[in-house]
Amino acid sequence: MLSRLLRLRRDPAARHLVPVVCTAVAVEVALRLVALPRLAAAVGAPVCLNPEAGEHVDTAVLLGPADSARLRAVQILMRRWPFGARGPCLRHALVAGRLLRHRQPHLVLGAMRDERGATAHAWLLVDGVALDADAERWTPLLRPGVA
Repeated sequence: MLSRLLRLRRDPAARHLVPVVCTAVAVEVALRLVALPRLAAAVGAPVCLNPEAGEHVDTAVLLGPADSARLRAVQILMRRWPFGARGPCLRHALVAGRLLRHRQPHLVLGAMRDERGATAHAWLLVDGVALDADAERWTPLLRPGVA
């Protein structure tokens, strides 16, 4: 445990963990109280209704060291986040969207059908590039909340 903490202390993402935790708590509460399109706009990553993502590229190249450290802090927390057990991707995207709001990200919602049934996923687009390497596997939803 101590060695893990010492390793984390040397990680540039460590200085972003407190803002990430605070943002994650706020997002968790808001998910229960606010409609998703409104929440996404409030965090600074509005829902993208017509996603046209290019290929996934290395986020360190696209974002730079400071934003990459923020994104890594989100990943560190979301791996251990106790809520959203069926997949924390929506929480991850909303928290990351808030921390990267100066890059004007967009939230994309997608779905996929496989042998287990239908599955949903959420990810961010920054400058038209998906921050999720698996985004190509999903079919974007064009009008969330409309049946």
